[in-house]
Amino acid sequence: YETVDSVLSNFTVETFSVSWQKYGNGNTISMIDNKIIINAGGNDTLEVLRNSVSYKKVALTVIDPAANSLTIDNITEFCQFRDSINSGASFQWDGVTVPACGEGANFRLTSDIDLSEVCGANVNGSEVSWIPIGWTSVQNPTSSCFKGRFNGGSHTISNLYVSTISLLANNYRRGLFGNIENSQIDSLHLVNTYVKGHSHLGGISGYSTSSIINY
Repeated sequence: YETVDSVLSNFTVETFSVSWQKYGNGNTISMIDNKIIINAGGNDTLEVLRNSVSYKKVALTVIDPAANSLTIDNITEFCQFRDSINSGASFQWDGVTVPACGEGANFRLTSDIDLSEVCGANVNGSEVSWIPIGWTSVQNPTSSCFKGRFNGGSHTISNLYVSTISLLANNYRRGLFGNIENSQIDSLHLVNTYVKGHSHLGGISGYSTSSIINY
């Protein structure tokens, strides 16, 4: 290293191999392939290793996402949630401004939902298809994908009915959710489900990118 006044030499450069591991018996986090997996809210500890020797312990406090969730209490709110996500714009929910596509937001279902009121082979004499949450179009396939977290609270959604009766030009990426990206859906159960389309079909979601679905 050279300065205006002198030349410094004889440097000793020390390099470190740094990693971390779980410390203690807490269940808030776990380690898989040197990646930190957050399991639940609570407290836990990471141990930082330098050249495989304990260097420092770091206490972690993980906020339980369920404690900061936006709740969906009934079928009316569930349909409003779907329409808000599909608008492709930010929206208000429980007094909170939610980014477009629900990006980064946590939603939690608080009751079972029976979709037979709004979709089915015979709803007041007509066939009505469920429009998926995060529905996409051929022209813009990522226009309204869901980008948040949806916790079903171990509740059940029954009588999902997705057919080709509507959206005839866009019968792909169909399910309860049509298209999810960087999202997580968990603790949700489906019963009596019917999904029909051309491609990318599913019960929970027709199409998923960098997302996690846990039943």
